[in-house]
Amino acid sequence: MGKKFFAAAFLMIFLAMPPQTGADTSPPARPQDFAHFAPINGSIVKGSLYRTELPEEVLRKCASDCGDLRIFDQDGLEIPYVIIENRMPRSKTEAYNAEIISYKESDASAELILKLPEKFNPVNRLVINTTDRDFSKKLVLYGSHDMKKWDLLADAAIYDFSSRVSLRKTDVLFDKSDCRYLKMRIEDDGAFSKIDKALLLKYDGLDLSVITVQQRKLRIGRIEARSEFEGDTATVYDEAVLKTFTVQLDKDRNTVVEFESKMPFYKIFFDIANQYYFRKATIKHSDTGDKNSFKIIGTESIYRFPLYRLVETKNYVERQVFKAGSYRIEIENKNNPPPDIREIKLSWIRKRLYFVALDNARGLALYVGGSKATKPDYDLPRFINQDNWFKHDFQEALVDVSQIKENPDFKSERSVFGKAWFETKVFSFIVVLLVVGLGYWLYALSKKWGAKETP
Repeated sequence: MGKKFFAAAFLMIFLAMPPQTGADTSPPARPQDFAHFAPINGSIVKGSLYRTELPEEVLRKCASDCGDLRIFDQDGLEIPYVIIENRMPRSKTEAYNAEIISYKESDASAELILKLPEKFNPVNRLVINTTDRDFSKKLVLYGSHDMKKWDLLADAAIYDFSSRVSLRKTDVLFDKSDCRYLKMRIEDDGAFSKIDKALLLKYDGLDLSVITVQQRKLRIGRIEARSEFEGDTATVYDEAVLKTFTVQLDKDRNTVVEFESKMPFYKIFFDIANQYYFRKATIKHSDTGDKNSFKIIGTESIYRFPLYRLVETKNYVERQVFKAGSYRIEIENKNNPPPDIREIKLSWIRKRLYFVALDNARGLALYVGGSKATKPDYDLPRFINQDNWFKHDFQEALVDVSQIKENPDFKSERSVFGKAWFETKVFSFIVVLLVVGLGYWLYALSKKWGAKETP
């Protein structure tokens, strides 16, 4: 009985030991481990740095972190690479106090001339410091080097509706200018007075009517000129139109939008036909798409309304990153007409792949979609990374997306029962055998001594 028990124990322990998946035992990647491939076109010279874009067609076929992506030459040699987002590090913002050297006013407008310090870098933003609330003004900005010839820099609107909704804008963005003198003309925004009184821009949650926006002089505390990047100026985005999405009303008349994405993204844009709107949008995500598996990941406002001759619009929601998966956007309508959503776009930061040719190679190809592939650990990211990619000289290569094909040699399941697995099993079996054998010897010894001590 004892021998049968120990034999069965050895066998169970041996089979229960999981295969080793650590980096020390995992075999190197092979072309047949990936589901799709596309040729990389270009003259490849040994030791040269190359860059190629990763288009949507490639990103949709690989994992969220692009871990299942490899480059192989015609002999199956793996070429190290690094993937970098197309964004520049933000430069330090420099701010300059704009001295008011002239001021004129009338009943409906005010004109200020500003002077920047003697030494300054070109500026691209003007920030007005005011504590006023509930206003809407037209602002026209000019620049000059000598206060004789004035060039138009910006024609925009500044406003505040914070007593009713969280909307405030007291800055103006323009192309970088090295003009030391700025002329700023502020006028009452006449846009609302021209709106049909039957359309007084008054929806539940949005009241921007001419009655509540007070036409009064703006009290200005300080004006600051800045040299900085604005939002996405230093970032290049790619986008794609969603081909499939659903729009319906729930029992509370909220608009519910649902779609799936196979790749991460940063923004969701809505093309809405309504003339004006202000809605709260709740974003929910699910890994599986099951009805009860959606979780709230954020809430934002989307809006569109006229100001001066412009239309102020925020028709998107954004996060640092939206994961791949299923999405549900719930737009709160209250008593307003539902938004007429004509189109939805997803936007993400453009990704670029850099690699150094190991030889004068031909027949390079990009392989993607390996079910068992893990993210590689190369040396190249130590030298070329997000902080210095723009300092390197490189040549362009091109992933020919028109030639993306299924890999006929693809094996979806790579056997783990290879040499490394077998060696690990043998070693583990020997260790277990020694431990159990030692334990059995101690057990037998204790029985023997126990028998001798029995009177």
